[in-house]
Parts: sequence; C-alpha cells; structure tokens
Amino acid sequence: NGKAGPKCPTLQKRPCNIDPCCDPKKDPTCGPCTMGVWSKWSACTRPCDGGTHFATLPRVSGDPKKCPPKKKTRLCNVDPCPPDCKDPKNAATCCKYDVWSNWGAC
Repeated sequence: NGKAGPKCPTLQKRPCNIDPCCDPKKDPTCGPCTMGVWSKWSACTRPCDGGTHFATLPRVSGDPKKCPPKKKTRLCNVDPCPPDCKDPKNAATCCKYDVWSNWGAC
C-alpha cells in the first residue's frame, strides 16, 4: 500500500509528585528516620540470681512504622542469692557458731 500510518506522539505525559510535600519541621513523622540517644540502663528486675535490664533508643523523627524505637536487654545481678536463713531447710548453710558454753551439770 505504501501509505504511512498516523503520526506517533513524540512525548507522553503522566502525573508525578502527586503526594503532598513533606516538611519534617511541621510533621516529624515524615522525612528520614532520626534516632535519639540510648537511655541509661533500667533498674535490674532481680537483686540476685540473674535479672535483666534494658535501654531504649527513641525515634526523634521519621515514619514510626519504618523506624520504630529500639530496645536492648542484658543480664544483671547474676550472683546467687544468699540462702533464706529463716527457712529450716537452709540451717546447715546459715548456722553461725559462737563460743562454746560451759558444760552443764550431769
């Protein structure tokens, strides 16, 4: 036939940047994640026989779903507890001897 078809468009257009602009100064949940500083370690959960304590790293800005706060845990007070000397089962480990008394009468 030798005839050319319709002229093709040289440029296609599509919408872009349709989301509202993010201003972290106005909305701290948008923009990149920024983390704070690690907290001090919490009090230990046990006085002896091994407890745990934790520290947290808070999120300062950014999407909470993409950068949640972090938490780390470690053991503390791992030394064994002393025996309960009021419990008769522990009498052998809790006995404390003083000086011998004089012999009693026969």
